[in-house]
Amino acid sequence: MRLTSWKNFLTASFLLALHTPSVRTAPTDIPSAASFYVHNLPDLHQDDTHPLHIYAGHLSADPQASTLPDTTVSAHLYFVLIKARRTADRERILFWFNGGPGCSSFDGLMMEVGPWRVDGEGGLRTIEGGWEEYTTIVYIDSRAGTGFSYTSTDRYVHELGEASTQFVEFLHNFYRVFPEYQPMDTYIGGESFAGQYIPYFGTSHHYATTDKHSQQDAADAILSSSLGINLRGAAIGNGWIDARRQYPAFLEYAIKHGIVEEGSEYYNKGKSAIETCENELKKIEGEPVRVDICENIMGAVSAVRDREVNGQKVCLNVYDVRLDDIDPACGMNWPPDLANVTTYLRRPDVKSALNAQAKSEAWTECQNRISRELWLHDSPSAITLMPRILETIEVLIFAGDQDYICNYVGQEAMIQAMTWNGETGLGQVETQTWTVDDQPAGTWVSSRNLTYAKARSLPSLPLPHALTDSTGLQRLAHGRLRRPARLARHDPALHGHELLRDHGRLCAHPEQRRRRGQARVRRHRARDARRARQDARAKQGDVGGCASFSCPFSFITLC
Repeated sequence: MRLTSWKNFLTASFLLALHTPSVRTAPTDIPSAASFYVHNLPDLHQDDTHPLHIYAGHLSADPQASTLPDTTVSAHLYFVLIKARRTADRERILFWFNGGPGCSSFDGLMMEVGPWRVDGEGGLRTIEGGWEEYTTIVYIDSRAGTGFSYTSTDRYVHELGEASTQFVEFLHNFYRVFPEYQPMDTYIGGESFAGQYIPYFGTSHHYATTDKHSQQDAADAILSSSLGINLRGAAIGNGWIDARRQYPAFLEYAIKHGIVEEGSEYYNKGKSAIETCENELKKIEGEPVRVDICENIMGAVSAVRDREVNGQKVCLNVYDVRLDDIDPACGMNWPPDLANVTTYLRRPDVKSALNAQAKSEAWTECQNRISRELWLHDSPSAITLMPRILETIEVLIFAGDQDYICNYVGQEAMIQAMTWNGETGLGQVETQTWTVDDQPAGTWVSSRNLTYAKARSLPSLPLPHALTDSTGLQRLAHGRLRRPARLARHDPALHGHELLRDHGRLCAHPEQRRRRGQARVRRHRARDARRARQDARAKQGDVGGCASFSCPFSFITLC
């Protein structure tokens, strides 16, 4: 959920105690699945005829755990598994990650895509349309130290390759406990800084059955062909993927949304900060994940909303620009459910029911020390991995238009500049629209395994439900919006084959995957060219025969 600015890092650091967390070491042997079952989640009010089946607990995520001294607390990742409520024709599983870096995936579970919300009275209420309707969802607190996950402070992850190693080791142990999920169609999803995690994790799986000598050697070294995951797709919401395009977008977004005016004091401050950032970027070879001096851009621009209200300093809420927050939080107190979520997860009976006792510290949404420990000295940005991912699987990038910190302007600039499957940008493709409950909800466009969707007038957290929950995500990711170009929250006529199309398995032979990927690209190109010719013929009066596509995005070149 968070891509915490350095301003927030420094503010919070004075409040953070520098000590090793008190934990009891979880057993090194893998227990039975039954030991992870959540028999009764306190104050969860649900329909007994349509109950949730929940598993939760810790699994080892350190491939060196067996060689460590007994006094060392090795990495253990915490997870919550929500089984699919309904049966589709193909069983599928999705692993969900929140961002930060260092924020718990309980954000996703309890405030984004999960099956329940806090009820304001100390309990939980179930909701309809969560992503678990047709898909088993596993929410993971990644990296170790985040949320209920734990490790010794001297074993915190510093690079993205190490984070990938932890996840893959977790998967090895996860499939030992739940072997029935290993052959299922597998997806990876998340938002914000998970825009870095997901391509790394996806690339690790890709190389597990192809090239063992990728640039993420640390992650790939522990992969064996026995893992054999059917990785079918990925979804990234308001993701931090491409720093070079995302940093300048702070100013462009602010202009588009009327936060600053061109030529104003704060516009000039933003321009100056961007120039300083760009000069620094010129010195950097490759693609950085983040650049310290570039972090100043957001603060320089958003300071336009700094003011005093009733004696209290307030500032722009960087997660929903329509709102203000108390300084210096500037969004860290949002969404409104966060306080009740924190209270609930700190209850001893809840922690016991969720099998989270191995970490004695109270649950915290975002661990700032975990974020600071991610140095990223040797981690190329995930943008360098995206073209490789798109060769094999489909990727959905979705964005709410009220999120500032990982805003859609930067996402669109990234897509415009990225080259994948032989072309740069989306090319000549048609922008589609969709509605939710008969109300306009946003637009989407798809090309060569990449779908980009923008939801209107929504902050980043509610966005997944704007994509009509499980139905919307899966239709968007796999092009099912073409029939029909409208989504409804409940579609009893929708069958499993309408949710997800069958794509080439990642565990298939590398040459088979390559041929399948090339065939998909050829089909997509032929389809796009055919549509372009049809529209050009329909508008012969246009200069140069420009296709008459509906195109609200400036990054789509049609002529």
